[in-house]
Amino acid sequence: MDVPPAPRRPGVLRLDYSNSGREDAAMACKDPEEGRARDRERFRKRTAERLAQGLCPNCGKAPPEPERRLCAPCAGKRRQSERVRDAKRRAAGKPRHR
Repeated sequence: MDVPPAPRRPGVLRLDYSNSGREDAAMACKDPEEGRARDRERFRKRTAERLAQGLCPNCGKAPPEPERRLCAPCAGKRRQSERVRDAKRRAAGKPRHR
């Protein structure tokens, strides 16, 4: 009994590395440390560009709030995630900061 393939949804990119012939086809770098170093450099460059344009370094969509670094939506998301993290740490009996 053959199962038909799932219908393609527009806008969904599916990567298939099965026929690439390389074991490391899904990896950008063989060395994980090199990949992390590239990521750090890319994030630093992107953040500097966004700040130079007067945009939020996190999303790059809106200007930061006056006398703040992040825009209001990004600041709200960050505060919420910090509250969740702090609540989990309190529940586990750990200090708020490491």
